[in-house]
Amino acid sequence: KVIGTAAFAQCTALKKIEDWGQVETIHGSSIGFGYGCFGGCTALTELKIGPSVKYIYGNTFGGWTSLTKLIFEDGDDWLELSPNDGNEGSATLMFYDSPITYFYCGRKLTNNAHDNYIGFVNPLTTIEESVRKTIPKMEVEFSEKIDTLRNCVFRNMDIPIEVKALGAVAIADYAFEDANVKSIDVPKIKFIDKYAFSKSKISEMNFYSVEEIGNYAFQNSRLTNVSLPATLKYIGVSAFDLNYTSDEANEAGNYDDTSSLKTFTI
Repeated sequence: KVIGTAAFAQCTALKKIEDWGQVETIHGSSIGFGYGCFGGCTALTELKIGPSVKYIYGNTFGGWTSLTKLIFEDGDDWLELSPNDGNEGSATLMFYDSPITYFYCGRKLTNNAHDNYIGFVNPLTTIEESVRKTIPKMEVEFSEKIDTLRNCVFRNMDIPIEVKALGAVAIADYAFEDANVKSIDVPKIKFIDKYAFSKSKISEMNFYSVEEIGNYAFQNSRLTNVSLPATLKYIGVSAFDLNYTSDEANEAGNYDDTSSLKTFTI
C-alpha cells in the first residue's frame, strides 16, 4: 500500500501507470531537491492519481521534467499533500521542475501541518527560469464537488493560470495572492475572502451572484472593469484598492503607482 522514495526514478521507458490498486501512500524525498518518486521518467508525461491514494509526501513529482498533465481523480476522501510525514512546512518542493500545463483536482486537499495551506503551494516557483519559459500557461480544473478554493492554493504562482471551478461557492483568503491569473470561471461564487486576489494579475472577472467580498480581496490587482451584481451585500476594507507597481518598474527594482481600473459599476 506504500510506494517508496524514488521508487520509479530514472525509469526512462515507463510510459503509463494503469491501476493504483490499493495504494494509499506515495513517498518522495524529504531532504531537498533529490529525485522524487517519478524523477527522470522521461517517457511518462501524464499521471492519474486514483482515489485509493490518501497521502502524498515529499517532492514526489520533483525532478520530473516531462510531466505535463496531472489528474487527481474524483474521490470522497481527503488527499493529504505534505512535505514529509509528520513534519511542518509547505509542499513547495513537491512539484519543482515539473512543467505541468494541465491539472485536474477531483479531491479535497489538505496538508498535515497547515490544515488549509494546501494544494499547489508555490508549486512551480522553484523551477529554473528557462523551464518556466517553456510553459505558456497552466489549465486548472476543479471537480464540481469542490465547493471551496482553499487558502493559498495558488499563492505566488508566476506561470499564467486559467481556472475553472464550476462548483466553488467560496474562494478562501490568499488563494490567488500574487498569482498570474489569466482567467477564472466560478459561476456559483458567493464569497471571496480577504486577500484572495491581492497583488494578482487578474484583469477581468465575472462576479456572477457574489454576496461578500472580503478585506483587501483585490488590492493591488490588475482589474480593469468591475461590474458587481445586485446580490452583493458586503465589500470589505480596501477590497478594490487597485494601485500596483508595473512590471517594468518591478524588474528595474523601482516602485511606481499604477492603477488599471477604468470602470466600476455597482
